[in-house]
Amino acid sequence: MVTPFHRFVYGKLPRTSADMAFVLHALSSLNETGKAVLVVPNGTLFRGGPEAVIREHLLAADVIEAVIALPVPLGNTAVQTNLLVLNKNKAAERKGKVLFINAENEYAEGGRRRKYLGEEHVRKIAEIYHNGLEIEEISRFVMVQDIQETNLLSSRYLQHSELEIEPYGKVKFHLERIKQSTQVQPLKQLGTFYRGINISAKDAETENGEYKVIKLSDVQNGELLIEQLASYEIKNNAKIESYLVQEGDVIISSRGMGIKVAVIPPHEGKILISHNFIGIRLNETIDPFYLKTFLESPVGQYLLLSKQVGTNVSILSIKDLEDIPVPMLPLSEQQEMMKSYLQEQERLDQQIKQLQQQQHETKLKLYEKMGIRSGFEIIGS
Repeated sequence: MVTPFHRFVYGKLPRTSADMAFVLHALSSLNETGKAVLVVPNGTLFRGGPEAVIREHLLAADVIEAVIALPVPLGNTAVQTNLLVLNKNKAAERKGKVLFINAENEYAEGGRRRKYLGEEHVRKIAEIYHNGLEIEEISRFVMVQDIQETNLLSSRYLQHSELEIEPYGKVKFHLERIKQSTQVQPLKQLGTFYRGINISAKDAETENGEYKVIKLSDVQNGELLIEQLASYEIKNNAKIESYLVQEGDVIISSRGMGIKVAVIPPHEGKILISHNFIGIRLNETIDPFYLKTFLESPVGQYLLLSKQVGTNVSILSIKDLEDIPVPMLPLSEQQEMMKSYLQEQERLDQQIKQLQQQQHETKLKLYEKMGIRSGFEIIGS
């Protein structure tokens, strides 16, 4: 059905969200030189399905002029919000481009740690927008053809050079130095990717199940706790072979705040990754432990975290991982390097265990002196 106002010529609305209905209503209400500014949540800017189709058509029609990421929490909402600027009559120098502005740090604090935009912050944002200023890490014009998968989140195009990385604290990054000093290859050239299986209610967890499934809780401190994997009896899944892991595969968590990376160890039986992971089956040019170490480094974590999107749950996709630049060395150098590192790590782990045992014994001696040692008996391991 075509409405007289032509609200939905850019695509069908999704059933699960009304955000795009407001965007299209505002756009259809404009005359040929009109402009509209809408407050939208992050999801409106990156969700897939019908909304992605609408964004694609809006970009093709060149009516999106700017996206401005606002501080969070702003006012009484804890949801990240953005200003989406629509313009049916862009200036000649802005045609075919979208101006992204990161104003997340432009705020003053009010009561209860709420943030608000003061006059100086509004003035700065308006100056950047009206004058089309490009400021490192704050604002940038992006050509429409360079918009990645219709993703309009400012964080995709304006990355911070400083980030909190555990256990290092705040880290400042200089990625251009890595690219200049070493040969890098995109991750997609180093192996093939595969997805995890979504376990349904009909797939029963059972002690004698044919398949074991790796869940987020099964990866701790970079190690896959393969002995604790739960077994499942999975029926009627024609694609199940595509979820099977092999020794040497690298798996990366695709959901959640922290990013987990692990190498699949030698194993028996059939093991699958859950839908919370992405698997990479590496080619012969890269050592799996070398890649894992890189992805766990501050640089690797920065690259992974900068790709995450999501409103309630942070998500990585295979597309996000494909272009991550990996510094490359000859395979023999990688293997020798990792052999030396893992041997040193094992030595340090043994020292830590010895120190922990000494600490334990020191406490027990103290409890003896306090007269409370006879009051408890240690029966666990």
